[in-house]
Amino acid sequence: MSGNALTVASLDVSFGGLRALQGVSLEVADGSVHGLLGPNGSGKTTLLNAVCGFVRSSGDVRLFDQPLTHSSAHSRARHGLVRTFQNPKLVQHLTVGELLRMGEHGQGVRPWWVVAALPLRDRRARIRSQAHAEEVLELLGLDASLLPAAVHELPQGVLKMVDIARALMAQPKLLLLDEPSSGMSEEEIVRLRERLEELRRRGTTMLVVEHNLGLIGAVCDQVTVLNLGQKICDGPPAEVLARQDVIGAFLGTGSTAAH
Repeated sequence: MSGNALTVASLDVSFGGLRALQGVSLEVADGSVHGLLGPNGSGKTTLLNAVCGFVRSSGDVRLFDQPLTHSSAHSRARHGLVRTFQNPKLVQHLTVGELLRMGEHGQGVRPWWVVAALPLRDRRARIRSQAHAEEVLELLGLDASLLPAAVHELPQGVLKMVDIARALMAQPKLLLLDEPSSGMSEEEIVRLRERLEELRRRGTTMLVVEHNLGLIGAVCDQVTVLNLGQKICDGPPAEVLARQDVIGAFLGTGSTAAH
């Protein structure tokens, strides 16, 4: 690893009189997997939204030293900042193949209906796009037979993996995952962990919001913990998860696995 893929400094987000984030700073090293933890309402998804430009913020956001603070969400996507969603915002009437094509050609840049209507220019382009989609699905442990399947027919666990595939089609410089294991069975979470570990081995830089502490401990190099919109601490997972202030923040929600 060398340098930081993402640098966030003194990030503030307010909704009316409510300060959702207060002076949050973190660094995600290039090639690392960085976990983001905290109880419900701690500001985790708000931080992702601010980094992606979906909500207004003050402070500094940089992707590989490229300042993004005043850039639109579309511009940030073009620079390689790509995310998934806790509740996947997938166009339900598309097939998996069409959705992946949308991720490849229009991630955050063009409306989905424009991308879906774009013809592939020639046979070679179609072959390349198909091969790319099959490669991404295989990387995530999914079969190419899914490509003609309708998105609305997919079970939740598969839907979450397809959303990750959509993001990977854009070849992101930084992949932001929002609660990737939510709605998954224990067996599916084990497979998700294996796939995230494989992405890590391949050098994919990730910032992962997650409530499953076992998953965080298995795949993350560093962890940042938020509570009530402020950063409590960051460091290696084993050290962070043993801290009394972190344990207290989670116990305050009634469970050490709360999010």
